[in-house]
Amino acid sequence: MMSKLCRTVFFIYVGLAAAALLLIPISALRLFGAEPSPLAGIFAVLLAQPWLSLASEAGGESIIGNLGIVTACLALNAMILWLVCRFGL
Repeated sequence: MMSKLCRTVFFIYVGLAAAALLLIPISALRLFGAEPSPLAGIFAVLLAQPWLSLASEAGGESIIGNLGIVTACLALNAMILWLVCRFGL
């Protein structure tokens, strides 16, 4: 059974990961008056470490492919955090 603190950390990570992923299309599509910035994805990149460093060459030049890889790395980190909280590994 996950402790309350561990569950809180898990949900904070998932919230930060979702917000970091949302910043990318908001910046790229100029939504809400945002200026396009090449640094919009830096928060997602930092939260997706260390898996993103290992999978950095898999996406190539495709924007959708790279966004999918970042999403998969964020999901992998969330799954590992959930497993550590759930089973106390």
